[in-house]
Amino acid sequence: PMPKEGEMPTQGLIQPENPNTIIAQSVGYGQMPANMMAYIQPQYTAAPVDMVLTENVQTLKNANQPSQREYAADQLSKIRGVSMNLAVQALATAVKEDPAPLVRAACIRSLTRMKINTIEVLEVINEKKTDLDPRVRMEADQALIQLTSGSSESGNRIHQTGSSYKK
Repeated sequence: PMPKEGEMPTQGLIQPENPNTIIAQSVGYGQMPANMMAYIQPQYTAAPVDMVLTENVQTLKNANQPSQREYAADQLSKIRGVSMNLAVQALATAVKEDPAPLVRAACIRSLTRMKINTIEVLEVINEKKTDLDPRVRMEADQALIQLTSGSSESGNRIHQTGSSYKK
């Protein structure tokens, strides 16, 4: 039957109190596309950045080949925005823990490229000035010069005095 003039048909329509409910009802909540999740809950970022971040963090932690871990470190240096902190944490952890010198050096390079000069990162890099591998030591020295020169636009500024750092 046709509705009378001025009446809205109600059969077959979902009329949620919250407009987000219709989206959540139309797609299983756990299977919602990331771009919809970003609309409903802004803390979710678009899928491509999250996927790039997640894949590269996992590769940096778990890949058997050092070259794969180096590549992941390089890719993580390109992450910006809300995901940047996770990338920085993964890189700093790899600087401390990765068994391959070239991976440690690549992670230091990535942190330098990202202009991360927080106290925590500078301390991690400073520890690598005494690394057993000369390539890691050289990368650490160069990073500390660049990150403490005052030309960086983000993070905490730290002034170099000898081999120690003051807050």
